[in-house]
Amino acid sequence: MLLWIRAGLVLLVVALFAVGHLLPAVYRGEATADVPLGIDTVWAAAHAVEQVPISGQARHVERLPDADGRPSWVEDLGSTRLTVVTESWDAPRTAVRRVTDAEAPVSMRMEIALAPLQGGTRATARMSIEIATTSWHGPFFRWMMLLTGGARLAVKSWLRRLNKTCAATATGAASPGRA
Repeated sequence: MLLWIRAGLVLLVVALFAVGHLLPAVYRGEATADVPLGIDTVWAAAHAVEQVPISGQARHVERLPDADGRPSWVEDLGSTRLTVVTESWDAPRTAVRRVTDAEAPVSMRMEIALAPLQGGTRATARMSIEIATTSWHGPFFRWMMLLTGGARLAVKSWLRRLNKTCAATATGAASPGRA
């Protein structure tokens, strides 16, 4: 009986891995938040990468030399490192960032768009996450993205951190960090 249970578990893992290879490689998410501050203040907060990193799990953020005035940095997540390069921007309206993972076969593209509103700024974040299946991580990450709506959760979380940083700026309080 125990042999059948073990065999069933092995078959389940193999099936999940095989189906993971067949799941989509690209996952997209978009979210919008209205911030009751001017566009220049929100732009500055969006580029305060120590307070508003791409990943909410960043333990440490290391700034890299700017490329043509555009920020680049590395986010240390403990188990891996994300390298973030700002590919283009049109201050204070849009920025496009490319993110690569040092360990997993994952790359991301994040677009940030800011638009002035009556009494504030509309911040829109779009993320595209591409997961290759060149290692054992890929199929399992694809399952996680599918089951959790990971790309949309990522941009919603980033916008929450942006809002907290903006609120701290508006009140003159210390930055909330990566809460």
